[in-house]
Amino acid sequence: MPLEPNDDPTSTINFLQRLTMLSTMETYALAAGAVAAAYAAARSCGPDDNPTTPKGTAPHTEGQFKAFQQFRRLSVAGLALGLAADYVVAAQLYACVRDDLPLIVVAELFATSFAAAWAARTCLRPAIERSLGLRGACGLALVCVSISAITAALHGSRHGHHIYLLAGRVCSGIAQPLLQLTFEGWQRAVHAHQSWPALWRRETMRSIGRSTTLAALLSGALSEVLYRLCDDRRAPLLMSACVALVAAGLTVSTADAPVLGEAPLCGGDAEAGLGRFFEFPRDTSGGRSVRGAVVTAGAAIVDAAAAIALVAWAPTVARADPDAPFGFVFSLTMAAAVAGTQVFGAVAASSKRFEHLAAACCATGGLAFAFLATQPAGLGAALAPFLAFQLALGAAKPCLAALRGKHVAPDQRDVAARAQAACATIASVVGALLYAGHAPIVFAACALACAMASSPLMRLTA
Repeated sequence: MPLEPNDDPTSTINFLQRLTMLSTMETYALAAGAVAAAYAAARSCGPDDNPTTPKGTAPHTEGQFKAFQQFRRLSVAGLALGLAADYVVAAQLYACVRDDLPLIVVAELFATSFAAAWAARTCLRPAIERSLGLRGACGLALVCVSISAITAALHGSRHGHHIYLLAGRVCSGIAQPLLQLTFEGWQRAVHAHQSWPALWRRETMRSIGRSTTLAALLSGALSEVLYRLCDDRRAPLLMSACVALVAAGLTVSTADAPVLGEAPLCGGDAEAGLGRFFEFPRDTSGGRSVRGAVVTAGAAIVDAAAAIALVAWAPTVARADPDAPFGFVFSLTMAAAVAGTQVFGAVAASSKRFEHLAAACCATGGLAFAFLATQPAGLGAALAPFLAFQLALGAAKPCLAALRGKHVAPDQRDVAARAQAACATIASVVGALLYAGHAPIVFAACALACAMASSPLMRLTA
């Protein structure tokens, strides 16, 4: 609130001091309110979501429509439940092992999952899809998620058996590209194989967006409620393992289709630069390879920073609040990322200046990590930077995908995506291993990298 000429400046100072001395519950409530306000503001500026009516979009038989509805329900439910189970493990893993393992071992577990995800994305996924088929690969991903949850829970009852945790993190890494890419490829292949109308696929994508958003928002909070009811950190992990197995059963009970071809590393809609949803002028000027390199480097920096945030958020919050509701905090970070996607939607519906938005997101991430590098004291100071970064991350991911479609030549996109994944993985593994003993240095490096990426992205409009 701005000061009037006759106002006492000490009232504003007292108000700011009060913000730094909020109780734990007040801090979490304020964080939740800030995220909700950011989402509401971005949503009010974004495009209206006009639902389609897939049954009336093209000629079809009643049997075709029933088959489509059944496939959409089961496949979307399988993906959403699998992601929810994976989110529970991410939310509760540190809380489950922090009393028994030093932070360096926890960081090594995350580094293992990062390396396994890269190996699965570049090498294992095509082989798995060829040997098991698309539907079988999706089922394997959900089984891997279940194994990851079970191994984390086993550590809670058999202290010192770190091999279980290591195997679980490898399974989690293998599941990541299958959940992110193979599910989409399978759904696309089934739609093409069954010759269903294109707008039916759009309706499937809408259902995926809604259900996965709910999974991201609710899984962490529900896992925390289950922990508080059972007073056992293993309870949400075991529940998530059962949920993942149910999701695998739903997935393998639906239709299958042959692989359409070698799927791109960065995924169908991302590979198309989100062109199915947004129209923007293509870059026809010279120097496209340089612009593509700038976009690829920026995306790699954002991915690496997101991996460091995944490693660091729970230990940082735990130092400020040892009894932190980790599941609730995880849901808050996911809600901030969802609000960021609404920011991207608002920009896409108006100016379409994705270069400016990408630069702003990198700058915001740099400021958040720079603040973390100072090792701030207090729960609010520990929580706010991660929420700000997640807000920027939610806007940056689709924004950089759109820029890839604009500035990277079609025949170079897969190569660029492979280079991006390799660079991001190397930085993520190194940063995770250094984080335990050199957290301020890692945060400062992330801040510097994000700041350096911001200016070249801004100059793409020149």
